[in-house]
Amino acid sequence: MKAPHQQVTLDATGDSIRRGRSFAVRAARDLGVGPQTLAVVELLASELVTNAVKFGGTNGVVRVGVRPDGNLLRMEVSDCSGTSPTVDAGRPAHLGGHGMKLVETLCEDWGVTRDRVTGGKTVWLTLAPDCTFRG
Repeated sequence: MKAPHQQVTLDATGDSIRRGRSFAVRAARDLGVGPQTLAVVELLASELVTNAVKFGGTNGVVRVGVRPDGNLLRMEVSDCSGTSPTVDAGRPAHLGGHGMKLVETLCEDWGVTRDRVTGGKTVWLTLAPDCTFRG
């Protein structure tokens, strides 16, 4: 992986979902990530940014960051809410609520880091650069 950390700050609006997803894919491509992994980056960025916009508080901002982490790709999405996302595996027929299950299934690792100054959080995940959809 070649390029340094890349980050963008967006207003927490519906348009930020598309822009955050596009940014993450571009940044991962700049790091040399291949097409199959870019599809995973696009899906997971969409899920994390959607959560940040939907649950991150009103009048806030969303930050999307992508960088190398050893041999892995690290993506971070920050928002103004201190509430952690949860993996909801118990409602397969329910519409919505499956984003963090996708994160848990497709990435190497994920977690939440709290920002003690703002009271917000960063949800982060790591992906292998050759990650593909596993069925």
